[in-house]
Amino acid sequence: MALTSTSLSLTQADYNATDIKGLKNYLTLISMRAKIEGFIVFDYEKRYPEAERDIAGWIRDGQVKVRETRLAGLESCPEGLVGLFRGINTGKLVVQVGQGAGKL
Repeated sequence: MALTSTSLSLTQADYNATDIKGLKNYLTLISMRAKIEGFIVFDYEKRYPEAERDIAGWIRDGQVKVRETRLAGLESCPEGLVGLFRGINTGKLVVQVGQGAGKL
């Protein structure tokens, strides 16, 4: 019997939902002898440095593309905050307040 793992990360999509749907097609899971196991990111806290190193390398090498909307200057903070609720951002919304280099 071949075993496989699949990761599901859907909690963000349902975070503010008022009409959360239950699991569908669970009979297929049973027939495939599938196992569902929840986890939270804090379960892997000891591996954060490893993840930071690997992900930074993938970004530098172009294997992972960072999508962000960048606003410049502290005076852009009000615009940025309102923009979060209006959906102006693509990916992460960043307000750059200095000229220092980032960690990546």
